Amino acid sequence: MGKAIQDLRDEHASIHHVLSLMDRMLMDYMSQPSVKLRYYNELTTFYKVFADACHHGKEERYLFRYLASLKDPKIDVVLDELKDDHMQARRWVARMDDALFVEDLNEFARCAREYRDLLILHIEKEDRFFALIDGMMEDEVQRVIFSEFELHEEDVIGYGVHEELHKMIDQWGEIFNRE
Repeated sequence: MGKAIQDLRDEHASIHHVLSLMDRMLMDYMSQPSVKLRYYNELTTFYKVFADACHHGKEERYLFRYLASLKDPKIDVVLDELKDDHMQARRWVARMDDALFVEDLNEFARCAREYRDLLILHIEKEDRFFALIDGMMEDEVQRVIFSEFELHEEDVIGYGVHEELHKMIDQWGEIFNRE
């Protein structure tokens, strides 16, 4: 598997992991609302920074642009669908933010579940699509796109932020992976 595509699939795994941790957070009936608000705010930050600005940003700015340059109508249809999913995801995160602003934990949970359901289906679509396009992309193209991904991470989210977000995920895992 090419380096650019593998990078995106690795990020899919991280996002899936966070979605499962979010489910556990939402089922936490013991924590005080102030504690829940803290974790829910961290979740929306993760979704805005990692899932959207970093991950979706890399897809849209580099991979999707390259694929659109191929002028393949079948690929273009898939790209339009994937970009629409990204827009829907942004709307759900905005609604999650709105719910947190007014401290409506029930509305937050409803929006978070909608977001989760959308992303699970979206990631499945992308993984199938990536498996198809990976074989048609030359290694050199994958390397160039991957190097653009690396620059994107530094320019858009900042040096070391990716690693800090993974530390936050690990902390959530320690707290919410208890049976």
